[in-house]
Amino acid sequence: MRNKSTKYALVSSIMAICLCVVMLMGSTFAWFTDTAATNVNTIQAGTLDVALLDDAGENIEGGSLEWVKAEGNDEVLWEPGCTYALETAYIVNNGNLALKYKVAVNGIDGDAQLLEVIDFTITINEEEVDLAAFEGELLPGERVALVIEGHMDEEAGNEYQGLAIEGISITVQAAQLAYEFDSYDDQYDANAKYEGETEAPTEAPTEPEPVAGPAYTLDDNTATGDNYGYSNSFAIENQNITAENILVANKTIATIFIVDVTAEVSDDAVILNEDNTVYFSNCDITLADGHYLVNNKSGSTTTQVIFENVTVNGVPVTKANAKSFLNNVATVII
Repeated sequence: MRNKSTKYALVSSIMAICLCVVMLMGSTFAWFTDTAATNVNTIQAGTLDVALLDDAGENIEGGSLEWVKAEGNDEVLWEPGCTYALETAYIVNNGNLALKYKVAVNGIDGDAQLLEVIDFTITINEEEVDLAAFEGELLPGERVALVIEGHMDEEAGNEYQGLAIEGISITVQAAQLAYEFDSYDDQYDANAKYEGETEAPTEAPTEPEPVAGPAYTLDDNTATGDNYGYSNSFAIENQNITAENILVANKTIATIFIVDVTAEVSDDAVILNEDNTVYFSNCDITLADGHYLVNNKSGSTTTQVIFENVTVNGVPVTKANAKSFLNNVATVII
């Protein structure tokens, strides 16, 4: 009897152990676990926003400025010795990033002949500036006053009566200024470029191959356009020329512009076979002995040449020596 009971108990224990094993195989293990988390601050891009405002704080982008008239006068009439100023414009940093800026005055519309006897000056915060070299800085919320004045030459003669000037276009370009700090320094935007500005070439430019004859010929097949606010004009810009001539003009147009040009010529630099006004700006010209910067062969007695920052054979062109570089030119303006 006892043997039977012992056997029964043994079988029952084995079955219980098997059942536990089966249950254990169908279950999961529990391990100690933990989680730690934190939030990252908002990523917020800064804003670069430059604006042009008038005295009332109104945005004048796309609008126009008026010439300021003396009290009690309704008309703006230019005459020798007069000075007119445009309404004050304010350059404002409306963004939350510091910026650097440049100002360009262009699109001066009106009669080319009248513009030749009007000198324009630009002041920013009452300080006269050279826009070609000027670069300003504005912190967020700051602004500066921009004033443009025109003065008519006291020696302007009767040929300027009845002519008109109509408007001026002002463009302000802005780019990032090295001012704000990131995690390391404030120089990450030190080389920020203005819109349309490109990197300087890493290799020195190659010398141009000499050209036989004129580098440019102005004739009925030459396209003309709107240059520096002058319609029906022709421009040679940013050139390094080695040739017999810079240009030979066989057609009359309003004005020929030669701007930012370095040239070495073996004959006369500009030959006019038809009457034209020639405007040189920021040029360095090398002439062969016995030749002229401009040789007027048209027979016209109204041909004129305008100089702005020009050297010939290393000598700056002045009122005293200008005519020595010209032949048959009636009017010289410097």
